[in-house]
Amino acid sequence: AVLLMAYGTPRHVDEIELRVFQHDVDPLARRTMRRLETATGLSRQAVVWSRVEAGDHSTALHSHERTDEWVFILEGRARVRVGDASFEVGPGDFVAHPAGGAAHRMEPSEPLVYLMGGQRDADDVIVYPEAGLRRVRGTLVRVG
Repeated sequence: AVLLMAYGTPRHVDEIELRVFQHDVDPLARRTMRRLETATGLSRQAVVWSRVEAGDHSTALHSHERTDEWVFILEGRARVRVGDASFEVGPGDFVAHPAGGAAHRMEPSEPLVYLMGGQRDADDVIVYPEAGLRRVRGTLVRVG
């Protein structure tokens, strides 16, 4: 059970709206998620509870030019791809993706539940190397 505290009012994570996310760059990148930062009043950090089914991707392979990103595994197992490397993660594992680092994503081998987060920065540029795209201020732009 995860209990959230915002302005002295405790809430259970199950009380936060569950959203379905389908990535516009990778059709296999889909998850259900709860935006914890919104419910707790955070404005400079993104904190998201997410669930990804086996066979799906956590997100499109990507990197951030300006923002750090992190993932903490709560349940399940996945292969994490970071650049040309890959490794397995499971409950209790923490993975950090510093700004400007290699492109990354997770590919679950069983249902995967995790927390992810990072800075919120409207000027961040997200690079999708497999798709040959960049996201600049929310708009996808072809590279090259």
